Amino acid sequence: MKQHRSCITRAAILCAALWISTSILTSSHAAFPTDENGWTIFTTTSTQRIIYVSSSDGDDATAEVYSPGDAKIGPDPFLPVGAIKPYATVATAIAQMRPGYADWCLLKRGDTWTDPGKLDPPTVYDAGKGVRYGGGPNGDYPQLIGAYGSSSARPYLKYASTAVVSWNGNDITHFNIAWVGLHCYAYTRDPDSPDFTTSTATITTPTVYEVVVPRDNKRFMWLRGGPFKGHPEYKSMNFLLEDMVADYFSDGVSLDTSDSVLKPMENIILRRCIITNSYNGTRPDDDYPDRAQGVWCQDLTGEGLTIEECTLFHNGWNDVMGFGMSMYSHNMYLSSHCAKVRLRGTIACWAGGNAMQMRSGGICENNLFLHNPIGGFLAGGDPGEDPLNICIDNVCMNGIDMVQNDDTIVQRGVGFEVHRQPTGYYANNFVLDRISNHEKAGFTMVTPEGYVDNPEDPPIEITGNIVRDWVLADGTGINVPPDLEDDFTLTSNVVNGFDNETLEPVYFVDPDRNMQTYMAYLGTGEDWTDFISFAVNRPWGQWPVEYSADGFNDYIRAGFTRTAPPPPPLGQYKFYSIAAEDGYVTESSETSNVGGTKSSTGTTAEGTRAGDDGNNKQIKAIYSFDTSAIPDDAIIVSATLRLKRGKVEGTNPFTTLGTCYVDIKGGSGFYGSPDLVKQDFEAEADAIQVATMSNPEANGDWSEGALTSGLAHINLTGKTQFRVYFALDDDNDAANDYIGFFPGETDVRNQPELIVQIGAANQAPTFLADLLNKPDAHEGQAYSGSIAGDASDPDQGDTLTFSKQSGPEWLAVAADGALSGTPGSGDVGVNQFTVRVTDQGGLWDEATLNITVIAAPQTVTFYSVGGEDGYVTESGETSNIGGSKNATGTATEGTRAGDDGKNRQIKAIYSFDTSSIPDSATVTAVTLRLKRGVVSGTNPFTSLGTCYVDIKGGSGFYNNTALEKQDFEAAADAIQAATMSNPAANGDWSEGALTSGLSYVNLTDKTQLRVYFSLDDDNDSANDYIGFYPGEAAAGNQPELVVTYQP
Repeated sequence: MKQHRSCITRAAILCAALWISTSILTSSHAAFPTDENGWTIFTTTSTQRIIYVSSSDGDDATAEVYSPGDAKIGPDPFLPVGAIKPYATVATAIAQMRPGYADWCLLKRGDTWTDPGKLDPPTVYDAGKGVRYGGGPNGDYPQLIGAYGSSSARPYLKYASTAVVSWNGNDITHFNIAWVGLHCYAYTRDPDSPDFTTSTATITTPTVYEVVVPRDNKRFMWLRGGPFKGHPEYKSMNFLLEDMVADYFSDGVSLDTSDSVLKPMENIILRRCIITNSYNGTRPDDDYPDRAQGVWCQDLTGEGLTIEECTLFHNGWNDVMGFGMSMYSHNMYLSSHCAKVRLRGTIACWAGGNAMQMRSGGICENNLFLHNPIGGFLAGGDPGEDPLNICIDNVCMNGIDMVQNDDTIVQRGVGFEVHRQPTGYYANNFVLDRISNHEKAGFTMVTPEGYVDNPEDPPIEITGNIVRDWVLADGTGINVPPDLEDDFTLTSNVVNGFDNETLEPVYFVDPDRNMQTYMAYLGTGEDWTDFISFAVNRPWGQWPVEYSADGFNDYIRAGFTRTAPPPPPLGQYKFYSIAAEDGYVTESSETSNVGGTKSSTGTTAEGTRAGDDGNNKQIKAIYSFDTSAIPDDAIIVSATLRLKRGKVEGTNPFTTLGTCYVDIKGGSGFYGSPDLVKQDFEAEADAIQVATMSNPEANGDWSEGALTSGLAHINLTGKTQFRVYFALDDDNDAANDYIGFFPGETDVRNQPELIVQIGAANQAPTFLADLLNKPDAHEGQAYSGSIAGDASDPDQGDTLTFSKQSGPEWLAVAADGALSGTPGSGDVGVNQFTVRVTDQGGLWDEATLNITVIAAPQTVTFYSVGGEDGYVTESGETSNIGGSKNATGTATEGTRAGDDGKNRQIKAIYSFDTSSIPDSATVTAVTLRLKRGVVSGTNPFTSLGTCYVDIKGGSGFYNNTALEKQDFEAAADAIQAATMSNPAANGDWSEGALTSGLSYVNLTDKTQLRVYFSLDDDNDSANDYIGFYPGEAAAGNQPELVVTYQP
């Protein structure tokens, strides 16, 4: 016993908890500032280059490199305002980056590249120091490989045979680099891809067989710290991966160093990345199964590794390919000798093995470990590793089994393994709903290999955790082996609704919350598969909190808010068996039908039994309950006996010995006394076979039997006894075949229960409020809702019926409280109904129900103002300012976009009078429609890139809505708000729906639009423009602005 350590425990743990609450929990552990939506802010420098890449608009031969502040870029390099000239190939663009400078290479969002090459920035050799290096000047100004443009899709890079980033670290060092917002896909490794490429391999152990394997096994990113040869400024450090998507690589992100002594690798941050479907596919055998990880690291120093708000899904295995789950393949394998590992707000789902292994310790905070064979563990303690093992506020849910390569099911269902280390703090975690039948507790305490017991090490603190349906057969949810009892301190933990230490019941506002109830609450799906689908398919730059660890974990925490004990159901009593009087009696011989022995001393999982023994003698269980607390004048309406299964010896008698019956004896007891005696075996009962017990499927499950007769024999002034036995006395196999139930000597969570319901006078139901406000309805759309949850009845089990007493006809109220109907135009506004709830006895209550009907959206078409539309032409090929205007055209080319014979860009201008839209309206959709009249020269849709639309509300582009040459370059309220389609022939319509800028539609005056192509000219000194009909054209040809708004 190490009693002297208790004072150290409190001091150490309280200091750790205080440090966590005041520092770590308020910091994202990032080297970069973030905006209000949590995305990293990158700052330009005067010396940097900005390089653009586009597979749709780019040309390596004509591409240009830009500096911050260039007019074509504008104030935001990620949304250039002018006609930039991007590169076409990624490799050529990256080659323009310079080691030691904070250069940016930005790929166009929505574009696709196939086998674009590695995303390694260039390197240079420092001959004086003997180091080859690459990267930005410092941690505040990294080199950036990211994305630009307005599409919601990330740049899409498809890889067949190369890694995205791969450094062997032997002769090159990198530092100060960020990769942000790219989607990388190993398209030849996806079994569902038409480009999937395979070969075959012969496996020799444990048997000889052939398997199909992917052709290529390439990592997504392998960042390996290189030698810095004594020059700390050349250490491999300061790497950021943010909003990166990696799909179907052999490994996700791998981090290590070529020098395990100096460990020149530190400060790596993974933020909001999505890493999915990693699998190795090289060794699909049981002796050495494939080892693949979503994230792997080893030998990190300094600030180490931060993984924040990432999503890791289905890493380490691929059942379609036959590469099954294994104990070696995980969503996160954060291995040894790493300093300061921080894991926060991350989703780890459906791993091949562990959701996470933090072998170097660290801080694991507010993560969601969902549908994994193993939740994980922290094991820091060796020299050079993080001294902290802190696990707080996490949710671990739905532990599953492990299906290996040969379809063998290996039982896992492990929540958290808590390793005995020099320090540890596990607080406020949730371990919920084990799916696996493996009897594992939510928390299992272990002593790791190599740990040397030190009397000065304080106990590991386990406090404030909640375990639900993740327990051993005896109800243990936090399993501390006897030899470790001094090494762990347990306080304020709750297991299946009971305080783990005091065994008192604990009450919560909504303790049944899970993924199914969460998706129903959101109204967007049914289960964890829908949740994870939203999480892994998140668009570029978006952060829907409801599909994050933060969103789900907050929902779970809110459900487990403690509340006062509820009042017992009216007339319900729960009794526990009297330990000294329960037990089992055994027949004297196989056919005697009289008792021969009794046993009332059992305290284990088989303290009471029913079935037969090895001599084919029948065994019957006896239970005694003190039911004198029931009022003498009570009318008993129901009673249920509940027994928790502890074990089965031999064959389960529920399958061989027929029905399990219950007899009842009130008054003096079966043999004249409630004391257990052997004669209870054959003693006369007041009523026989009053209940039939259900078959509990597994240890820890309840067997229940509701009394169908004999209620009058429940003793209101003393004790009531029950006898439990099977219809067949034995099965003649001369073997023990019995089921063991926990006796009264065990803790309250396992004790036999008798639940008695007494009747009372009927009481009226009530609505929770006199005024019920329900969600809005929409004109012309089907409405659904319910008021079933808005009423209650004090009489437990009373059936409630709902009805509508008055109100508009469109709404129907079903008997179960369901609301349905479709409101019409005459129902717009606040609708008021009187609704009633009625119980089985005819008593009722009424409430007022309010539903507001929102008017249907209105769509109106505006035609351009003929006197104000036209086109403007650039003053010179490279001037980027207007030189002339033309507003007089009335024919097929009255408005134009493209270039002219002097390589000057032409932009079309349109003005629409939108003042008739109500001032209070909200514009929800806008589409510009232009009818093609003619094409002069080459169609610019095929040579000048994307056709964009800018919008200007208020006073017009050049402070008035009349056509001016300055409309060419005048500032817009929103740029590239729409992309126009290519009309195939004269007379066809070009259309563009606004994806931004809807708020700039002018509700009080005119709205102007500018149409142009992304490339200013094609340098062929010829007219290359498309002509659209102007506002002066005949009806049916005029430019149209189709606006949908909510009144």
